[in-house]
Amino acid sequence: MTEIPTAQLLATFGKTLEELRRRGVARSENIPTGDFAEYLACRAFSLKPAANSTKGYDATDAEGNRIQIKGRRITAYNSSTQLSALRDLGTDSFDFLIVILFNAAYRATAAYRFTIASCREVGQYVPRTNSHTVFANRTMISHSDTIDITSKIVAAYEEA
Repeated sequence: MTEIPTAQLLATFGKTLEELRRRGVARSENIPTGDFAEYLACRAFSLKPAANSTKGYDATDAEGNRIQIKGRRITAYNSSTQLSALRDLGTDSFDFLIVILFNAAYRATAAYRFTIASCREVGQYVPRTNSHTVFANRTMISHSDTIDITSKIVAAYEEA
């Protein structure tokens, strides 16, 4: 990889994103972490994906629960477990949050289901962005409402 020119790496990355979209793994043209997390969660739990850009949630389950799905790629350069912003946390925009942690090679290494109540309890409000910051850290993972769903997500990963 070190011998490949930058322009060629970026072109390959673009083609990779196009192929992931064709396969139904990616739903956007962004870095695939969030899309891949949504794909795995939907596969693992037979969730119905929401339309792109649906406000507040990414999928629904058979009982009608709205599921927000977040992915976080942990690398040697960035080991933070901070999730992307949770907006409208006070409006019951989702019922559960599924978080999938990936290693640098996008292998699912851990996954959890949190309630919206635990997100409110542990999340920190950030006025500047009008959102809450949540970390998939020991405090969140050890919350009494948290369910470890790693085995189901890893099984879906292995089938992907």
